[in-house]
Amino acid sequence: MPEFPDITNLIRDALERDGLLPAPINREPTRSVPVRYWPNPDMAVTGYLDIYTGDTNDLTFRAAPLHGQKPVYDLRVKAQEAGR
Repeated sequence: MPEFPDITNLIRDALERDGLLPAPINREPTRSVPVRYWPNPDMAVTGYLDIYTGDTNDLTFRAAPLHGQKPVYDLRVKAQEAGR
């Protein structure tokens, strides 16, 4: 089986060069908000909504224990929004 080179760095460099990846991949969130995410009505997952500001206004959900923090928001997905 032939070995393929790792092209991750080449892809990242091309995206940065073209302005499609304005912030570093391993950047730290500006703010992390404790939330409870409901992917369906029967299951809840706790974690953090990581908010990145600056060149991009990204939101990312990161599943994790809240360690005594109370969720600030309940995030729910409706069936029609999930493509069902």
